[in-house]
Amino acid sequence: MSFYFNIGILSFSFIILFICLISTYRFHKAAANYVRHFIAAVLMIHLITILLVISPSDNVANIAFALYFVAIDWTMLSLFFFCSSYTKYVFYRDAFHKILTILTILDTVSLFLNYRFHHVFKITDTKLIFTRGELFLTTYWGFTLHFTVIFIVLAFSFGILINKIITTPFSYFHKYIFIVIFMLISIIFDLLHIFNSSDPILPILGYSFSALLVYYFSFYHVPKRLLEYMLSQVISSFSDALIFCDIDNTCIYINDAAHELLGLSDNEVDLSQEILKVWLNNPNLSEVKEDFTCFCSRVINNKLLHLQIDYHNVYNSKNKRISSYYQIMDRTDSVDSFEKQRYLAIHDAVTGVYNKNHFYKIVRDHIEEYPQFRYLAVVIAINEFKLINDVFGSFIGDDVLHITTKGLKELAKNHSILYGRLSSNKFGFLIKRSDFNDLEVRNLFGELADSYDKIYYPIVYQIGIYEITDDRIPITLMFEHCFQAIEQLKNNYTHQIIKYSQHLDRQLLWEREVTVGINDAINNNELLLYLQPQVTKDDIVVGAEVLVRWQHIIKGLLYPNQFIPILEKNGTIIKLDKFIWESSCALLSKWKKEGRKNQLGEDFYLSLNISPMDFYFLDVHEEFMRLIKKYDLSPQTLRLEITEDVLMQDIDRKIAVVQKLKSNGFIIEIDNFGNGYTLLNILKDLPVDVLKLEMSFLYETREPEKNHYILELLIKLVQELGMTVITEGVEVKEQIPFLSKMGCNLFQGFYFSPPQPVEEFERLYTIDN
Repeated sequence: MSFYFNIGILSFSFIILFICLISTYRFHKAAANYVRHFIAAVLMIHLITILLVISPSDNVANIAFALYFVAIDWTMLSLFFFCSSYTKYVFYRDAFHKILTILTILDTVSLFLNYRFHHVFKITDTKLIFTRGELFLTTYWGFTLHFTVIFIVLAFSFGILINKIITTPFSYFHKYIFIVIFMLISIIFDLLHIFNSSDPILPILGYSFSALLVYYFSFYHVPKRLLEYMLSQVISSFSDALIFCDIDNTCIYINDAAHELLGLSDNEVDLSQEILKVWLNNPNLSEVKEDFTCFCSRVINNKLLHLQIDYHNVYNSKNKRISSYYQIMDRTDSVDSFEKQRYLAIHDAVTGVYNKNHFYKIVRDHIEEYPQFRYLAVVIAINEFKLINDVFGSFIGDDVLHITTKGLKELAKNHSILYGRLSSNKFGFLIKRSDFNDLEVRNLFGELADSYDKIYYPIVYQIGIYEITDDRIPITLMFEHCFQAIEQLKNNYTHQIIKYSQHLDRQLLWEREVTVGINDAINNNELLLYLQPQVTKDDIVVGAEVLVRWQHIIKGLLYPNQFIPILEKNGTIIKLDKFIWESSCALLSKWKKEGRKNQLGEDFYLSLNISPMDFYFLDVHEEFMRLIKKYDLSPQTLRLEITEDVLMQDIDRKIAVVQKLKSNGFIIEIDNFGNGYTLLNILKDLPVDVLKLEMSFLYETREPEKNHYILELLIKLVQELGMTVITEGVEVKEQIPFLSKMGCNLFQGFYFSPPQPVEEFERLYTIDN
């Protein structure tokens, strides 16, 4: 080759590699730094070769050759660094990097010292003709060391690449093999140039091509065959069915999912579009050119599938249509989930009947569609359902709900009814008035309840009925009237049917008036304390029970039975009790200051009632301790009355409260003894001072003589336990000797005195000292 041609090739190669070197700074890949170093080392070989060409003397040639061999060292080392990064080599990587770097540095130092010691090489003929590559070197032991280092580094590089070629799939083979081939060619040409005086341009070109390959495979190479294979595998294994068509909408490929969905073999691919024409009911499907989405449902392999079919066109870079494809997606789970949600939106999750909102809607629709009929709204309530659920578990609770649903379905077999679940324990149904037979309904649900033998607790149904006379009123109000009717059966433990009446409306209005008005009654001093004396057998008043009357601004004087049950029902009894307690303590404090005594010359005591609600919503002990401290009272002037049935519920906690009160000096009374549930075997454990005996205990029996005997024994037993007995409800004189003989020492009743206003009680029974 001519001198100038070689210079041109060398310059062109240098410019291309320099451009590549500059462009590496645009990339942020992990291997970019190693590629940059390798290209820079090859560029250094270019520059040194030019220096060799123009060297005028032996000294310059010696320096240029030393630099040339150093450049070869660092080219090989940078190649190793690149290979380890390019192949993701990790086995002792850092150790090999350090060892090979140290060897390269030592060889570089050795080459630089050659100018002084000539232990590597010596130029023996300065005739260097670049056109033929003639040069003559005498080599020494240092040159052997140099080639050993190059061989070691190159062996590691080739080893990493060959290992990657062997262990990687064939699709990646060319990524590594071309770099190996060109580096081998470069080394061979370099050896020929040094030892056989071949043209020096050949190894330069070899190194240049190797650098270009490293640059290309690191930054620009896209394995198209690999991509085609990967895309083919992805499409083939795609869960959605894919059908690919050419520009004429002729099917050319379907994936595995499409094969399975359409039931086609490889030879029947062209039938796929015919099947889609049937599915979509569109015989002109092959003529469609616009994208679309549609839905269809098909039975495939005995299973109903809900499918979404999308049609898409594919365009080239010039926005011209080149092909199309169908994507068929199984939406069965989504549709089933939607249907389930829609079902749950209108049905009860436990029983499967309509829920309240949807039931009310269909009742309204039905009444409006058939206004010529008269209807009844009926509610069936499971009495004490929460107790059943809590004690026996939700499994039994759900089972009771299911048998109730069974009853409604039995009723629906004989009559046209609409039914649904309205709350946790209530079901409602709409029935024509002419079809309703209360005996039939009572017997049906009574038999269901009586036949249920999974628990020992009785299942009791209570049924409320409202006759719809005005179909314009809200459906919710119709069934609310049924609820109101059932409320009147509270604490009734037998199967009952009750019909709503206007009287219930008036009762509800009165309940609301009491509930709302109790606060104003307290604030406006409309509540009046009444005291009923407690008298000894010698007719001496020693204390009184505190009762209350309501001086209503409109209705006049109201007795306790007109408002206290309502307050107990809605929980506002607590406000009334606190008012009575506070007023009673204020009264005792007033008497104390005025020096008022009972007829024995002792301090009066007052008996105060504690309602069941008080134990749950008040700290009863703390409240009474606050009152005696505020009014400077002795605890013994307060007798706290608790009905025996209150103690029988949540007994341990309530006895603990009562025990604290007793230990602080308060007198504890059990009220209405004989009408409740007190058992003799726990009477000894109750922290009680006084039993109040109800007179009805003596007379509500078929064998009064036997009852008298039992009562006498009971009173003696109570007295043996250190308790006092008060008989309340005494109405005639003849009862007193009889009760006194039995051991009763205190009495209360209308025979002695009805409840009196405070002023009247003070005038009649107190002694002013």
